Amino acid sequence: MCTPASFVLTKDNVFWSSMSESHEDCINEHGLKELDMFELNILRVEISPPREDYTLPLDKWVFRMDQDLLPEWARCEGGLASAEVRARAALPDWLAQKVVLPGAARYDVKKHLVAVYGAVTGLRDATIDRVCGEQAIVENVRGKSTIYFVTGAAKINDVSDSSVICDVRDQAVVSCVRGRALIKLVCGKATIRNVAGSAMVYCVEEDASIRNVSGHAKVQYVGGRVVIENVEDSVIIQSVTQQATVRHVRGHAVISQVCSSEVKIENVGGCATILSSQNLGPGKFLSEQAVLVDRSGRRPVCYFG
Repeated sequence: MCTPASFVLTKDNVFWSSMSESHEDCINEHGLKELDMFELNILRVEISPPREDYTLPLDKWVFRMDQDLLPEWARCEGGLASAEVRARAALPDWLAQKVVLPGAARYDVKKHLVAVYGAVTGLRDATIDRVCGEQAIVENVRGKSTIYFVTGAAKINDVSDSSVICDVRDQAVVSCVRGRALIKLVCGKATIRNVAGSAMVYCVEEDASIRNVSGHAKVQYVGGRVVIENVEDSVIIQSVTQQATVRHVRGHAVISQVCSSEVKIENVGGCATILSSQNLGPGKFLSEQAVLVDRSGRRPVCYFG
């Protein structure tokens, strides 16, 4: 797997991709030829910061080759040393486009970002690999954008249209998600407010709050005083624990395990099934086929709506 920063060198030039950190994407993007008259023509290299800390001075970053066979120009005396010098000369330009440093701001991003420590406002059809640091903010995400890793009190607001957010950790906030978006892991007092359009929220822990989920969405692991308010249409909520509240569930929804005496489930409709390890009572169910299974006693008790 390619590690940022990735470069492809020819005998005279240095290339990097504006859309990813893949060497192969770089080769295709710039129309490079790996072989020239059956001779190897390119050299794949990487210059990476220790501990993936992209705020470190560039002279602390480590140079390495990412291929075994070398082109003839790199095998010559001083060839590899010259390749490192040329790659390092291109590194400041790479950093300026690919990393938003602490205190910096970027607007209307339409390409690939490796790391965000500052603020990004406006992201369309782009990808962010990491959002790091207590001051990092990403707002107004549109198009087929993807955000992979969010940590350290980072905030993300307004995500729409086929967007993906994979990891959100430690007091992070994700506000609005639309259009087949995926939110994968959320923990540490995180709040997810609106998720819609075939969206899925995978794992939410510790004081997290999920407001609205709809359109074939799934909320699977929830814990720590979690409140889930509105969930509709073929939704599955599997684990809800520790004083959590599920308010409105509709359309073939399944609530699997509810493990707290203070949990409240208010309205469940459309052939829903609730499996509980605590005594919840039948409550109010809108479907004649709705079932609640109470496993708090020695024998399971089934309630039919």
